[in-house]
This record gives sequence, structure tokens and C-alpha cells, in this order.
Amino acid sequence: MSAKSKLAIFSVFTTLAICVPLLFIHAISRDLFEIFSVALIICILAVILYYLFRLRGALGRKIGDTIALVRADESRHDYKINLRISALESKLDLLIRIAEGLDFGANPLVPPSSITFSTRMNGSEVQRVLFVTSNGAGMGHLTRCLAIAMKGKPRFQSAFLSLAKQSDVVKKAGFDVLTPMGKDELGVDWQEWHHYFSKIVDSALRHNSVDTVVFDGTWVYRGITQACRRHGVELIWLRRGLWKGGRDCSQLASPMSHVDKIIEPADVGHDIDNLGPMLNVYERNVPMMVSPITIGDSSVLASRNELLRELDLDPAFSYVLIQLGAGTINDIKDIRQRAIETVTGLGKQWRAVVAFSPLSSPSLQHPPGAVSIRVYPLARFLKVFEFGVFAAGYNSIHEALVHRLPCVLVPNYQTSTDDQVRRAQGMNQKGLGLMAADVTELERAIHALSDLETRDLIKMRLSELKIGDGAAEAIDIIAMSR
Repeated sequence: MSAKSKLAIFSVFTTLAICVPLLFIHAISRDLFEIFSVALIICILAVILYYLFRLRGALGRKIGDTIALVRADESRHDYKINLRISALESKLDLLIRIAEGLDFGANPLVPPSSITFSTRMNGSEVQRVLFVTSNGAGMGHLTRCLAIAMKGKPRFQSAFLSLAKQSDVVKKAGFDVLTPMGKDELGVDWQEWHHYFSKIVDSALRHNSVDTVVFDGTWVYRGITQACRRHGVELIWLRRGLWKGGRDCSQLASPMSHVDKIIEPADVGHDIDNLGPMLNVYERNVPMMVSPITIGDSSVLASRNELLRELDLDPAFSYVLIQLGAGTINDIKDIRQRAIETVTGLGKQWRAVVAFSPLSSPSLQHPPGAVSIRVYPLARFLKVFEFGVFAAGYNSIHEALVHRLPCVLVPNYQTSTDDQVRRAQGMNQKGLGLMAADVTELERAIHALSDLETRDLIKMRLSELKIGDGAAEAIDIIAMSR
């Protein structure tokens, strides 16, 4: 028997089952007939709604399973496909909540999204800039944004949305910050986390009248792009250069599918022969280049003795600053200890000072043979040191350039995208520092910089550099976006 025949027979029997009792009741009592009719209509509607919701819920889950399969197969970098699927997911989420009888406003994962923006004294309405940073291995993303926000106070109001583990430094600098949870904290997969993060960004833009979003990270999250385009907010990618070869550079090749502008701070390793994956990027998409972006001011008014007192250091000694990264990528204890031993072996007047990142574990404090400090930002204290032993990260190297501090450069080979080897080579080739690729070269370089004439020669080259104010230049670009 066909489905149409079954439906016709079912309809006939259902009609008889309803009409016969109604005729019988009508013959007995008209009032009873009206009451029974209303009750029956309500029951029929309830049954219809129940099955409709069940059908929608089942359909929604089926669509959800299909989306999951598509996501598993698709390229994560196809922006248009991702945008359409995310829009479908958003509607599907509402559909499933209706079908399951959940509250429309139920959203337990998303935290409050109101931010207190800094205000100008005259109370006039100025541009609102939301700085968004990813959770990098170091403090680079957060520090670049803080440098711009602090210097940009006369031009715009700033607030932060950061995934960095030590975003409390933002509050200490006087800016409000939202701190969404990471994937591991939530205990979800990447798809769920992206959905969660997208809602947070969207809510932050909707509730805070943001004019411009500045994102600093190696990968522009889909939710940031979608939220900015949905609310008509300009999205600027503050993107460090000097990427390693062999990494996923699809966003570098087509950045305007994800952002409206790109600001790239200059890097000392840029002009050496091999540009790696950035070569094609510069040929096709020229970013808005600015000078190196560093936090702090090289013209610190405090004297060496005053700064040493702040660090609780005796001015009678010569100090070498050792800062080899946060230790979140690789184990740096052995090379740090070798650097300490080499410095202390230079003579009685030499002292090793180990600077710990806010990201480093408290258990890493007090290495034997050295004084330990934990200050942020560290740049204002660089003038008290004879030279430094630094990981070749963007911040450390360019702060040393700005403050004219000779240094030994120890590249980290285990970074994800940052090509510290080429940065260290760039410094070494220009005579602005000494690269140490292994422990033997480290010891040799420390001994070389203990010589005053060698340090003076490097300082002279550093003083000849014309280094602009990248933060101020970036502020001009951001202010133009309004």
C-alpha cells in the first residue's frame, strides 16, 4: 500500500474518531459539547506542536552532523565557506534551543562583555579601540598592543580582550580587559571553542560601541572577522613579520579576506637575503610598515643609581642581564645556568641578573649564582646593564636596539612561526650584536662583550641607527580608521 493510501485511511479513521463522539455529546448537552470541543482542539494543537518540535530538533541535529562532516573535510582557511557554515550554525543553535524548550537567552559559556573604556578628561566622545591578542608563547602580542594603547591615550580610548595568561599586566597599566577561557580550560574541541569565542567577540562589539579592533596574533580567528563585519567595525591586523618557512601562510597570502588593514612593525632581520614565506607576501600584499614597536621610552630620566635602587642592586658592580624567554616553548634552564656561570667567571665585579617573564613559572625563581628580578615592562631598566644575553624574540631584540644595549643573541629553534635565527643573523651581520647558536658560542660571545672596547664599538653602531617610533606611527594609522 502506498504512503498516500495509508495517509488517506488514517485521515478517515481520525475524522470518524473525533466526529462521532462530538455528535453524541452534542445530542446530550450543548454546553458539554462546547467544553469538550475546546479541550479537544487544545490537545490536538499540543500534539502537533510536540511532534513539530521533535521534528525540528531531529532535523537540527541532522544538519549539525552534516556541518561537522563538512568542517572535517573543508580547508580551515576557506573564509567564505566558514562564514556560511558559521551563520548556519548560529541559526541551528537557536532552532535546537527552541525545540528543546531552552531559554532564548541561555548562554552559560559567555562571560559578561561590558568593558570600561578609558575616558578623556574633557568628556568628549573619542574613538574606541578594542585590542585583541592571542595567547602566544611570550609577551610579544600583549606588549605591542600595550605600547600603542599607552601612547595613544590622547587620541583614543582603549580596552583589551586577551587570551594571554598574564593579562593582569593590562589592568596594572590602567586598561580594562576581558579574558575568555582557552580551549583546554573549557575542555572542548576547537570547533566548540571557536563558536564560544565568536560569541564573546560579537557581544563585546555589540555592547561597547567599538569603532576599531586591533588584533595581534599569528592567526586571525574566524569569529573576529565575522563579528567586525557584522557590526561594521574596521579590523586591523598588527602582524609581526619574519615568519619561518614551511608554516601555514594562507592568511598571509590573502589577508584582505580576513582584515581591512595590516600594520607590520619593522624587524632587524627583514633585509637579509632570505625572507622566507614573507617574500611572496610582500610582492602581493604590501602591509603598512611602521618602525619597531617597543614599550617604554629610551629617554628615561632616572639615573643609573636610581634605577639600580629600584631593583635593589648595588651600584658598585657591573651587571649582565640574562633573559632567555618565558620557558613555555622549551627548557631553557641549562643554557641559562651556563650563561650565569660564564658571567660570574668574568671576575669579582661582574654579577648576573636573570629577568623572569610574567609568564614564567614561580618555581623558576632564584637560579644559583644570580640575582633574579621580575619586572614588567623591563625596557626602562636596560640602561643599568653592561650588556645582555637574550633570546632572539621580537621584543627583547628591538628594545635592546632602541636602548642601545649590546647583547648576545640566543635564537630559539622551537618557536612555531617566529624565525629567531634570521633575526639573530640580521643583528650579527650588521655588527649590532653577537649571535650564539650553541653553548660554546655563548661562552665566547659573553667573554667578547666583557671587553669595554668591543661594547663601545657595538654601542657606536647602535647610536648610528635611526629608529623611529613605531607605536606613534601605528597610532596615526589606527586613528585614520575612524
